[in-house]
Amino acid sequence: MVLSISPNFSYAEFDEKLNEKSMFGKSIINIGDFDGDGITDLAVGAPADDDGGLNSGAIYILFMNDDGTVKSHQKISGSEGNFEGKIREGDSFGRSIANIGDFDGDGITDLAVGAYHDDDGGLNSGAIYILFLNSDGTVKNSQKISDSKGNFTDIIVAGDCFGNAITSLGDFDGDGIVDLAVGAHDNYTPGTKYERIGAVHILFLNSDGTVKNSQEISDTKGNFGVIESNAAFGNAISNIGDLDGDGIVDLVVGSYGDSDNGYDSGAVFVIFLNIDGTVKSHQKISSIEGNFDVVLEVSDNFGTAVESIGDLDGDGIIDLAIGAQGDDDGKSFLPVTLGGEPSSAKGAVYILFLNNDGTVKSHQKISADYGNFHDELHTLDRFGYAIANLGDLNDDGVNDIIVSAPYDDDGVIYALFLNNDGTVLSSHKIPEEKKVGGACLIATATYGSELAPQVQQLRELRDNTLLQTKSGIAFMGTFNDIYYSFSPIIADYERENPLFKEAVKIAITPMISSLSLMENANSESEVLGIGISVITLNLGMYLGVPAIVVVGIRKRI
Repeated sequence: MVLSISPNFSYAEFDEKLNEKSMFGKSIINIGDFDGDGITDLAVGAPADDDGGLNSGAIYILFMNDDGTVKSHQKISGSEGNFEGKIREGDSFGRSIANIGDFDGDGITDLAVGAYHDDDGGLNSGAIYILFLNSDGTVKNSQKISDSKGNFTDIIVAGDCFGNAITSLGDFDGDGIVDLAVGAHDNYTPGTKYERIGAVHILFLNSDGTVKNSQEISDTKGNFGVIESNAAFGNAISNIGDLDGDGIVDLVVGSYGDSDNGYDSGAVFVIFLNIDGTVKSHQKISSIEGNFDVVLEVSDNFGTAVESIGDLDGDGIIDLAIGAQGDDDGKSFLPVTLGGEPSSAKGAVYILFLNNDGTVKSHQKISADYGNFHDELHTLDRFGYAIANLGDLNDDGVNDIIVSAPYDDDGVIYALFLNNDGTVLSSHKIPEEKKVGGACLIATATYGSELAPQVQQLRELRDNTLLQTKSGIAFMGTFNDIYYSFSPIIADYERENPLFKEAVKIAITPMISSLSLMENANSESEVLGIGISVITLNLGMYLGVPAIVVVGIRKRI
């Protein structure tokens, strides 16, 4: 039995905060048939989840049905899933996930999860957690690896972002224990000018998840001195097996800040390793190297995600899927002052068919305009931020992939059923139907603005006060029926037009302030009384005042 993603998926199976900028889908991994029902299951990161504080992060174990809906799920965060790791505000736990197999020999798949803004070694120095799981997806126990924990002796300092990417290397050194490669894309040499150079750390592990020894690959270590300033080398990593046939696992590493063809145009490196984790040789793939005949543009961020997708074209050589979150299909835009946008950043994925020396034989782009991909992408969706190989989902002999767009209004993932030429046979969006009718115009208008904290407080007020009373439940039910009859249309237009989004934000500011009055409601009667007052106040502001103005103008005329 294989996983078949259907368009029937909805948010109903999930915590409501998935609809509120938790960055669901910023990392994705295939965890195999975790619960033994014959169906592939998933682990998905939501690093901006707020369970343990603002942007503390979470991951979700998704137990799937054979029609692609979610049978059940288990959240792992600072307050759920029996996880006793001390995740703090801003840690971004879930930024990366790796399937490390049955690490502790109990018959259950275990995970490595990145918290790249952990502060053990200084602000945003980063960390990873080895999670030993129970069969229900909860955490049995865990081991943290950071500057001060897990016997990790490589130097990581403030801003390195260790843990932004993770991949399993299998048993790299032959001691019977799985080893890891971990990215630190903001790494730079201490004592020098800060430049986002990046690094990859090869971790040789002990059976308890601590580090036995390690090897850094950077501009000054590991026999790899070719990284440019601000390249962000190590922002994504994938195990590509033994590409050159020397018996040693090799890697593909993203470097989305590389500037071969303009600032942040991006690149990837195919890294051929020695058995000690140092670099034997490498092949860079960018607009000017590796036989990749694509003109990457400024801020395309080619290399945002990297994933081995097996031998897609049947030539005996591993092929790759590469994300380019900032890609805009080469479109030009009006100046921002005239209502245009600096970049659409809808995003793209490139399927690279490789030669065994790591150069590109041919490629296929998948985006809003290419590759037979018919789902609608919006401005700033950043499709291609994360990619996972899910094997042959539809049993047609060709591997399929899941691709995330975490900056979509809700954070979504797409299942792409591929042809062997890299084009899309069909696709399904997860979730296709949004909870309570669609996107929220308030969340869309205020996202990333000075009003965002107020909106978050209102969400908490709704959950902790309104929905704890019968009057509140009735009020929210009626409100949602009316609000979501028009909100998705306005939210979609906000995403496409920044000027309109700003106008909506200004218009709803008084309403947001008035809703905060509900904080004073502590009983059923107060919820009802203050609720009616707030409704009346808003009707007066948005209908009454304009009506009075119109009547006054007509009288003068």
